[in-house]
Amino acid sequence: MKVESLILKRSTYVYVASIVYVCAFFFFLNQGMWSECYETNGLSLESNMSFSLLKDDLSDFSLKNIFLTNEIYIIKNYLGIISFGIYPIVMLIYNGGFFGMFVSATIPNTGTTFVVLHTLPHSFELVPVILSSADSLFLGVHLACRMFGFHRGEVCYLNYIKNFLLYTIIIAIAAFFESYISL
Repeated sequence: MKVESLILKRSTYVYVASIVYVCAFFFFLNQGMWSECYETNGLSLESNMSFSLLKDDLSDFSLKNIFLTNEIYIIKNYLGIISFGIYPIVMLIYNGGFFGMFVSATIPNTGTTFVVLHTLPHSFELVPVILSSADSLFLGVHLACRMFGFHRGEVCYLNYIKNFLLYTIIIAIAAFFESYISL
């Protein structure tokens, strides 16, 4: 199979985005578990460090706030086309890594069942996050290939507008679940 045919397939970018998210999740999950193991044995690797990636006020779990936060994330992903798809990859690493650290910090205190039951409603938002990242990565690579003359094919941007609207609907459903079911 030619490299050009892989560049043209959207499914390639869905695989890449999914793999990046899952790898970041498990890498940071593993890092959190190891630091927990070291701390219980009296060895502290991160004695002066605090893990604080959250900048937003998390006290407002309203449907509107959750929807807007997730929708802005999707919009930023699509604007990542300008960076030729680098921004969505960085955000997937950040999102997957943060979720991995959260799970690794929460499981020792609350147990696996508690974590799964309380994070399952939040998993609906992962579908549009990963797919919008894949779309942006695809469009960014396509834009770069066209700019540098490697590819002359056309992309039907109407499909990506339809995808964005579909992701908005899924984000609205996920915000409803997060607001009224998990909290």
